Amino acid sequence: MGKGKALKGFVKPLVDDLLRTPARAGGRTGREVLDGTLASQRAARRRLERVHNANRLDDLARRRGLNNRHDLPRAPERHTIDGRSSIDRARRNGAPESEVRLQRDAYQEGMNAQTVNETLHRLNNKPSRPSSRQIRNDARDRLARRGERDLIREGYSPAEAREMARHYADETFPTGGKNPEQVTHNPDMHLGGNPHATTTGDGRVNNAFGEMGPRVRPDYEQYLRRQQAAGHGDSLVNVEVIV
Repeated sequence: MGKGKALKGFVKPLVDDLLRTPARAGGRTGREVLDGTLASQRAARRRLERVHNANRLDDLARRRGLNNRHDLPRAPERHTIDGRSSIDRARRNGAPESEVRLQRDAYQEGMNAQTVNETLHRLNNKPSRPSSRQIRNDARDRLARRGERDLIREGYSPAEAREMARHYADETFPTGGKNPEQVTHNPDMHLGGNPHATTTGDGRVNNAFGEMGPRVRPDYEQYLRRQQAAGHGDSLVNVEVIV
C-alpha cells in the first residue's frame, strides 16, 4: 500500500470521530455544524436563482412596455402536476421533508417563471445540457471554506476544522461515483427547464424529480399547447406541483 493511501486510511477514522464529537460540552457536533453550512449554501444559491428569474422577467416586462414582472399576464388555466408517486420514493429512501419542499418550491417557481412559448420551444428544441462539473467543483470548494470558518467559530481548532470541512465537502461533492448532493435544474429539462443550472440539492429528491419529468410531460405539453392555441403563448405558465 502506498504512503498516500495508508495516510488516508489512517486519517479518515479520526476525522469521522471528530465529526461526531462536539467541540464543547452541550455544543453541536462537527457534522451538525457542517450540515448547517450546507443548508445555508443551498439557500444562498436558491436566492440567487430567484433574483435571476425576477430580473429576467422584469426585463421581459419592460420590453413589452409594462412596469415590472408583476404586470405580466399568466395563463388563465392552471395545470396540476402530481409528483407524489415519484417523490414518495425519495421519502422512503430517507430524504428529509424540508428538502422535498425546498426542491418542490424551486421546481414550481422555475416553471412559473417561463412563458408558454418559451417552454414549448425548449421542449421541441431540447438544448444540450452543459457539464455540471464546474458547478460541483465550485460548490465543493465553497463548502470547505465556509465549513472551516463555521467549525472554528464553534470552537474547533483550525487544524481540526480544515480536515473536517474538506472531508465533509469531498463526501458531499465527490469527484467520482454517486453524488449525494446534485446540481438541480428548476425545472428538469424534460419539462422545458433552463439547461444552465445553478442550484444544488439532495440527490434522492433530485433523482425523484428527474424520474417524474418524462412521466408527466405528455399532459404538460398538451396543457401548454392548449394555452398557445387560445392565444396565451406569451403568458407565464400557471402550474402547481403536488408532492
